[in-house]
Amino acid sequence: FSLATEEEIIHSLKRIVDGEKLEAEDEALHAVAKMAEGGFRDAAKSLEEVVLLAGGQKITKEFIEEKFKVSSIANSVVKLLEALKEKKTKESLQVIQEVVEQGIDMKYFVDQLMRMLHEMLLVQVGISNLPSGSSGQDKFQISNFTMEEIRDLVKLLSKAYGEMKNAVLPQLPLELAVIDWCRSEEVQERISETVRVMQKTSDDELKNPRESVSKSATIDDMRKQVGVIQKNNALYGEPKAVKDDKPAIETAGVDLMQ
Repeated sequence: FSLATEEEIIHSLKRIVDGEKLEAEDEALHAVAKMAEGGFRDAAKSLEEVVLLAGGQKITKEFIEEKFKVSSIANSVVKLLEALKEKKTKESLQVIQEVVEQGIDMKYFVDQLMRMLHEMLLVQVGISNLPSGSSGQDKFQISNFTMEEIRDLVKLLSKAYGEMKNAVLPQLPLELAVIDWCRSEEVQERISETVRVMQKTSDDELKNPRESVSKSATIDDMRKQVGVIQKNNALYGEPKAVKDDKPAIETAGVDLMQ
């Protein structure tokens, strides 16, 4: 089954509102539908939570944003993306910890992260512009992320999103994804350093071929000598230790004199 569209969910929510004789703005229902991610049941559950929180008051978009910390989530998304761009592990994990302390649902937070990256991707390829009033428009430069970086980051976040369902700590998959992303540059630097060292060693050998050959020959000779010794030991046994004849001669001389 395909996911429901926002229009279909909004139509369903209006039926619930009319049936329960509730007061709700259309913009508020749009906000609830967006959080439902294409699920009628999730939309109905979210609406029920909003109604309980409203306590009989009219449900407005501002009320939903306040209760679900929408503005706070948007700011946290921008902060995390900025830290991820700079590959700052500590700062990225601190943002996630702040989100946890605010009681924000981690799956919803990751969803908003990927939506922002999706908007960036569309801007990069020239399909659309960042919507006016977007939380990241003034605080975050879209050009900071390349298409390749967006692709790789979305893959990590998608994996983390799928693992959150069975995670003991909901934030743990996201934290591990952040660590993998930030450490990828460190690993690449180590690989590059290893390649540079190997290249330098190769260049030195080309500059001093005689020294390299002599070293190689010396090692080969030592290996051959060890091989010969081991072969002789196997055929004839280990050589006996040579005894000092001097004490024996002196003893014999004493016996003759006696």
